[in-house]
Amino acid sequence: MEEKDLKALPKSVKEARELGEKWYFTGLPCKRGHLTFRHTSTRKCAQCSNFHCRNDYASKPEYRGRGKRWYWENHERAIAKMAEYRANNKDIMQQSSKNWRENNKAAAMEMANRRRAKKLQACPDWVDRAALRQVYELRDRLSFTLGIKFDVDHIVPLQNDSVCGLHVPWNLRPIPYSWNRRKGNRFIPGES
Repeated sequence: MEEKDLKALPKSVKEARELGEKWYFTGLPCKRGHLTFRHTSTRKCAQCSNFHCRNDYASKPEYRGRGKRWYWENHERAIAKMAEYRANNKDIMQQSSKNWRENNKAAAMEMANRRRAKKLQACPDWVDRAALRQVYELRDRLSFTLGIKFDVDHIVPLQNDSVCGLHVPWNLRPIPYSWNRRKGNRFIPGES
């Protein structure tokens, strides 16, 4: 947090709890000399807390995987909690998803197409997802470099009257968007 953000925080635990804030800033250093915000729930300095977490993780094997263990030991409860959070925070979840899609366009497009292909039973479980993503990243680089919109084409279409292809890296190629729209789901043997 920047200094101006620290000054905007409540000055005491009591004030932070009344306002429902997660952090507060007293303006005094902690016992180890860190001058930063503190967690309302634990009253710990953020830097000390981060240090202890990293230190515990490195030195105590039982700390590693603790979150995963809790999740699987309380699977139904965890899923119910996540579902409740999503239901109560739809706007936050939508914005978060939108931000992720904007920052990870190749990954988002690969996932959307893989989902569509799965519905058509065209994406095998053994497919190399990193290789799929590389095709979409190549499409983005070509679009940026050449200044025209590219699309990822299935050489052998996923749906066609005579043949159905798979959603695998060797059946994908980046081509100009207009060409892909013109091609549609037609398949011309020998074309690649």
